[in-house]
Amino acid sequence: MEDFLQRTKYCSSSLEEFQEVYVVLGNEACDLDSMVSSLIYALSFSKTLSNFPGKPAAVIPVFNIPRQDFCLRTEAVFLFARFHIEPRLFTFIDDIDLQMLLDTKRLKLVLVDHNVLAQAQKHMDVAVIEILDHHKDLWPTHMKVTKTIELVGSCSTLVAEKLLPLDILDSQMSNLLLGTILLDTINLDPRAGRSTDKDKVIVKRLQDRYPLALDELYIALSQAKFDVSGLSTQDLLRKDYKALPKNDREIPAVGISAVSGLSMGKFFSRNHVQQHILEYCQMASSLDVLVIMFVHFPEGYNEPPQRQIAVCGPCEELKRKITKYLKASEELQLKEFNVFHQDCFLYDQENITATRKVVFPLVIDFLQSQ
Repeated sequence: MEDFLQRTKYCSSSLEEFQEVYVVLGNEACDLDSMVSSLIYALSFSKTLSNFPGKPAAVIPVFNIPRQDFCLRTEAVFLFARFHIEPRLFTFIDDIDLQMLLDTKRLKLVLVDHNVLAQAQKHMDVAVIEILDHHKDLWPTHMKVTKTIELVGSCSTLVAEKLLPLDILDSQMSNLLLGTILLDTINLDPRAGRSTDKDKVIVKRLQDRYPLALDELYIALSQAKFDVSGLSTQDLLRKDYKALPKNDREIPAVGISAVSGLSMGKFFSRNHVQQHILEYCQMASSLDVLVIMFVHFPEGYNEPPQRQIAVCGPCEELKRKITKYLKASEELQLKEFNVFHQDCFLYDQENITATRKVVFPLVIDFLQSQ
C-alpha cells in the first residue's frame, strides 16, 4: 500500500507527464467508506491498468474533502493509524487540479460510494467512466457508464467482492475493508437493519483469509467515530455533510448533515446553536434548509442506535413543507421530540434502519415534486 501511495503522490504532482489520469473519487461527505473504497479500488485499478500498456496513465485515489478536514473524520484517523498508513501520503481534493485535467480531456473519473456528483463537481460527469456504489441509483439514464450499484450495507463490501477473486488483497487492505464494513453495518447487527446477506458473506470471506478480532475492532472504531467532544457546532455539521443536487438555479439549496455520537437534545442545548446553524447554512452555499440527522448509542455500541432528525435553516416556508413531507413518509416514522425549538422542527425517528440513504432520495423527490 505504501509504495502505491508514494506513486500516487508523485503522479498528482507531475500530472503533465500523463496522457490519461484515472481519479477514483468518493463522495463529498468523505466518510470512512468513501476513503477506504477509493483507496483500495484505485490500487486494484492500477494493477489492472498495468496489464494494458499504452498511453502513459496515472491512477490516483482522491479524498473528496480539503486536507484540513481530515482530522474531523476521527474514525478514519484511527483506522489508518491502526493499520500503519500515513495520511501525508493521501491525495485530497485540494491537492489535485481536476478542472485542468477535465479541460485538457485527460480526466477519467471512477465514482465510488456515490453515483451523482456534488453540485460543484456536476459538470465533470462527462468524464465519469465507472460507478461502484451502494446508494439509490440517481445517475442520468442517458449517460452510459459501467455501473455496479447494489443496495448493500457498505460500498467496501462491493469493493471486496470484486477484488477477492483476483488475489489482490493483503492483510492490511483486508483489515481496512473489514473495519469499514463493520462500522457501516453496526457490526452486522440485524436489529439495525444496515446489513445484507452479501455484507455477511464478504466479512466471512475476508475473515477466513485474514482473521481479526471483529468485535474489538468495531467497538474501537465506534468509540473513535463518536468521540465528538472536541468539535465545535460547525465542525459537527461539516464533518459528514452532503448537498442535494441542483439541476437549475430555481431549485432551493438543501443539504443534509449527519451528526454521530451526540443526541439531538444535547446538540440543541449547546450555546448559540441556532446562530451557528444559520452561519453554517451561509457557509455551505447559502442553504435554504439544512436537515440534520442524529445517531447515537444510549445503551452502548452493541445495542441498536437511536436516530433523530431536525429540519433547520433560514427559509421558513420550505422548512415546513420538507418537514410535512418527511412526516408523511412511512419509511421514517417520525415522532415529535419532547423539547420545543422555535427555529427548527425536531423529531425522534422510530424506524432506526432508515439512514441518510433513505432520507436523501426522499428530499430529492420532494424538491422535484415542487
